[in-house]
Formats: sequence, C-alpha cells, structure tokens
Amino acid sequence: MIKRGEDAEFTAVTGQSSVGGPDADLESKLRESERRFQVLAGHAPVGIFETDVDGNCIFVNERWCSLAGMSAEAARGRGWVDALHTDDKQKVFDEWYAAAQAGREFAAEYRFRRPDGVTSWLKGSARALRTENGAINGYIGTVTDITDLRLSEEASGDLASKLQLVTDALPALISYVDASAHYRFNNQGYVDWFGHAREEVQGKHMREVLGEAAFECVKPYVEAALSGQRVQYEADIPYKSGGTRYIHADYVPHFQANGTVAGFYALITDITQRKEVEKHTQILLREVNHRAKNLLSVVQAVARQTAQDKRPAEFVDRFLARLLALGASQDLLVESNWRGVDLTSLIRSQLAHLDDVAGTRVIVSGEAVCMLPSAAQSLGMALHELATNAAKYGALSVPTGNVAITWSLERQTQRFIMRWIERGGPRVEQPRRVGFGQTVIKGAVELGLDAAVQLDYRQAGVEWTLQAPAASVIASAENCP
Repeated sequence: MIKRGEDAEFTAVTGQSSVGGPDADLESKLRESERRFQVLAGHAPVGIFETDVDGNCIFVNERWCSLAGMSAEAARGRGWVDALHTDDKQKVFDEWYAAAQAGREFAAEYRFRRPDGVTSWLKGSARALRTENGAINGYIGTVTDITDLRLSEEASGDLASKLQLVTDALPALISYVDASAHYRFNNQGYVDWFGHAREEVQGKHMREVLGEAAFECVKPYVEAALSGQRVQYEADIPYKSGGTRYIHADYVPHFQANGTVAGFYALITDITQRKEVEKHTQILLREVNHRAKNLLSVVQAVARQTAQDKRPAEFVDRFLARLLALGASQDLLVESNWRGVDLTSLIRSQLAHLDDVAGTRVIVSGEAVCMLPSAAQSLGMALHELATNAAKYGALSVPTGNVAITWSLERQTQRFIMRWIERGGPRVEQPRRVGFGQTVIKGAVELGLDAAVQLDYRQAGVEWTLQAPAASVIASAENCP
C-alpha cells in the first residue's frame, strides 16, 4: 500500500516489490499521479493545502506560501495558524479544528498578514478525503485571494453611504424604482414627507406608498419612464399620507448594458408654495390692473372737471394739486397692502401742504378708525378739496381762523359720522355755481360710500357733515395695519 509521507513523497509501507510485477506497476502509476498533482498544485492560481485527519497541515503549494508569506516547512502541523491576521486567528483556528473533528466541510473568509505587512483577504474552503470504505483520512482545501473584491465591496459600501448622506441632505424626494414599480432606494425626504421609516418604503410598490389616487395620477408618467422615456411634469397629487401637494417630477430611465430598462431614478420637488405664490401674484396683477384702470378713470375725470373754466396756468397748478392728493391716498393704501388706512394718517396726508397751520389751527379728534380702501380714496379727495378751499377762501385764509375735524361711530345704529367745521374765517357766501370741488366733497362721497352728506355755507364758516353705514367705511380689525 502507498501513502503520502510527511515529506510529501510516497513511501512503501507494506507488500513486496518485484521487477515488472503488479506492485511495481501500481507504484509507477501512483508516482505518476503524484507528479501530476505536484505540477498542477505548483501552477494553480489558488492556494492549495492538505491536512491529516486531525486537521494538521502536511502540504501547501507555492501559491499558498506566497499569500501567507510563509515556507511550506513553517506551515506544517499548526504552524499555518501564524499566517492568520491577529483579529482572525482565534476564530478561524477554532472553526477549522471544530470542522476537522466533526468531519464536516469548512468555509470561511479571513485574512493572512505576511511578515512584510501585506494583508490579504482570502476565501478558504476544505472537504474531507475518504478511503474506499468511507473513513476520513485527511482534508484538502483551497484559499482564493479576494482582496480586490473585498476592497471593491467596501468602496461600494462607502459610496452608497456617501450617496445616502448627500441625497438625505437635499430638499427633495429622491428614489430608485425598479421595472416592476417597486422602490429600491429612497432618501430622507420620503421619511419626512410620508412619515414612514426608510425600510417601510423600500421594496414596496409605488401604489402602496403613494396611495391609489396618487398612483393613478402618476401611472402614465411611470409607464413612460419604464418604456425608456425621460419624463418631466408638474401636477397636483393627492397623496395618501402626505396630503395634496403640487409637485415637479423628473423621471430618468436606467438602461442596462443590453438596452433594456431596469428602472428609473425619480426626483420629486414640492412646489406647492411656489404655485400658491404664482396664483396670488396673478390675483394681484389682475387687481392692480383693475385698480390702475379705475385710477386712470378718476384722473381723467379730475382733468376734465379741472379744465372747465380754468386758464391754462391755473389748470396746471390745480390739476397737479389734485393728483398729489390722489397719490397721497394711494401711498397709504400701498403701504397697507390695500387692506385699510388709518383715518388720522389719511387726514394728515391730505393736509400735508398746510404744515404751517395744520398743527395749531386744524384740530383733529376721534377714535381710532381703519378705513376701507374705497372709502379712503373718496374721503381723501374730499378732505383735499375742503382743505384747499379753506386755505384759499375759508377759515385758513386768515390768521384767526381754525378748522375742527371730528368723527365718531354710533354703535347702536352702526353709522359713521364725520364733520368738518370752520370758524373764525371771512364771512361765507353761498357759491353761485356748483364746481368740481363741490362735486367731489358731496356727490362723489355720497355715491362712493352710500352716504348722506350735508354741506352748509353758514356765515360763521363752512360745515360739512358725513353720515354713512359703518360697513361702507370701516375695515375689519384683521385688515388694519
């Protein structure tokens, strides 16, 4: 019988040999088999090792020695353990000898660390060698260098982690959807938007995550992306757990090497706020257009009325003064975003050209009142005309005259009452004709505020009284600046 000795040579241990006899033929065949094994092991791209029945090393090839940085002689017995990386040594040692004692196959990934400091990742495996009657008489195995594969996996893992960090930081929903419309990747946006953990989204169908109604909205775009088209769209989507949102979506197909579509990358941005701003802007533009037309009509009316019976020079001065008064009211409305105007501020703006007397000879008295934009325009023009007439012909045309402006709100009847009373000025006479100023003071205010206006030319001074429904004059509290 022939067996492998400790020096990896074959040794005759029983039987007799005779030249040309059967034993000589068997020995020759075994030696030829050994030679072939040695040639194969010497050129193999993987490390090969053989152990005895107890798991102790009796043979390693050159590739194994190169990976381990250890000679075949040093690897014999349990010497091979010294090639193991410190962190792997005890674990691999225990698992290997446990497998050898149990007679089971061995498989593991571990590291060799050579004396020169080079570390290699290996995939090792071994199986039992059995005699004809099935008894184990040793083990043979291989070690394959998987260092590049492990480094690649680690690099891929690092890249995936970095990708996750980057996508989580972006203010958008980013995902990868496979060809069957199941999520395979999603960023933190899905957690924040839908309230689901990342793991609860991955692997689920889009319909399950988005909801039936939302999926039906996006389904045509999903089908287009999975057919190989890049899709961009904006839509109002009723999500199951994220609420109804206006989104901008970009689906980019993922093509495999053979040209088939493996899935698509999705970038979803919430543009609800932007759409609301755009809608509000359109409303404002329409409102501005409407008000601009109204203002132009007022300016045209002022121009026509001012031009009646006026010399050119006088017309320019009077027309500009009225435009400035109109502009002052507009400034206050713009500052309040066309919500309402404080009545005291309105009075001061219309008397600004009388700064030298307004503080001492014009007395303003009344509770805080916020005027509606329409009321502010009508009252502003009326106050300007009253102040201009008072400065030219009335109480403010002489040093001894004064004006009292008062207002109040009768809460029981919900009526707004305002008075302009002049005293100490020249004797007042009834005008012989009705001019534009009187039209603005009385007729325009009555029409604009659904009001009753009393204009009296008393000898002691002009008295102007306005009575109007509070709802036509006063803005709601939330609209007051």
